[in-house]
Amino acid sequence: MSTISPDFVQAYTAKIAPVLPFTVFNEDGSVCNITGAVFTGFIVDQAGTVTRLTTANFAIVSAMSGEASYQFTLVDVAAPIVGRLWINVKLPAESPAVRELDPITLVILPTAEYIGGLIVQEVDLNIGGSPNTLSNPAFVQIVAATAIALASAAGVNIGSVEVLDGAGSNKLAIDSSGRVTVSAIAGALPAGTNVIGHVINDASSAVIGHVVSDSGSTTAATQTTAANLNATATIQAVTGTSIAVGSNALPVLSSTAPGYVSVFGSNPTVLVANTDAAFKWGAGGTTVVNHVMIQNNSASSVNFDLDVATTAGSPLLAAGQTLFLDVQVTAVHLQSTGTPNINGSSSGNVVVRGWL
Repeated sequence: MSTISPDFVQAYTAKIAPVLPFTVFNEDGSVCNITGAVFTGFIVDQAGTVTRLTTANFAIVSAMSGEASYQFTLVDVAAPIVGRLWINVKLPAESPAVRELDPITLVILPTAEYIGGLIVQEVDLNIGGSPNTLSNPAFVQIVAATAIALASAAGVNIGSVEVLDGAGSNKLAIDSSGRVTVSAIAGALPAGTNVIGHVINDASSAVIGHVVSDSGSTTAATQTTAANLNATATIQAVTGTSIAVGSNALPVLSSTAPGYVSVFGSNPTVLVANTDAAFKWGAGGTTVVNHVMIQNNSASSVNFDLDVATTAGSPLLAAGQTLFLDVQVTAVHLQSTGTPNINGSSSGNVVVRGWL
């Protein structure tokens, strides 16, 4: 095992990670030439937790003198520990063998920031003296908004806290029981009995005021403005597709409208082999249907698609299969390797139906 200097390192938890310089020695005590060396390492604390060191943070300072360094990361020094720091070095002439250097005792001590948080402010308070004088000061440190330390010639017991303005007038007081008293607030809410009233008050008549006004009981509440808020509405359920305008109707469509939608008069009646055909509805071929059935009674598979031309890669409906689709569509596109009839009166055809 090769030796390393130093053998003891003391660091602190911090926002800026320190640099650890070290020197590598051979077993005979001579300085090790670390030209081209690759360093790795890890920290083991008292609990046995292993923290790997960042290999890229090792640097060779002087190869001939065996001097190198490691730049700690904030993770390395995030918490106080007592442990061992192990560094390994792989020298080009000895690869793949790795030298395990003597361990370094590592102590990371907590800083004031780690223990109590950042000291954010130091102020002077006057206790029992005239306002805005330093005749009887007590110095206060607010530490991470959690602790207050007082220092004075004699011990100071705080029975209450007051906040004064420049003229010495009391604006806010906290007594020893934690009760808060506010002497005055600029633009205070107007007086009244409204439970949630006068939320926004203009210069005269509370334009956006009286949101909820208590009538005196614990349950009753009266609305003094915007009476139409109490207007009632009836929700009516209707069947089919007809909606009565103005009656707040809520359509309930339990099934499709009865009857097929009339087909487009210029629809193809027979499929041409390997050729796309569009099947439509309505007098102009532009009616949108909500439900579609495609039944393949032919001996060949049929490619189909909705509102786009079919290809050999389109969805496939095998011979003898029936497909129902609940989707709005204007045109069903079909293609087959055969030449079956569409909606013919004999067997072996392809049947297409549409409903609203």
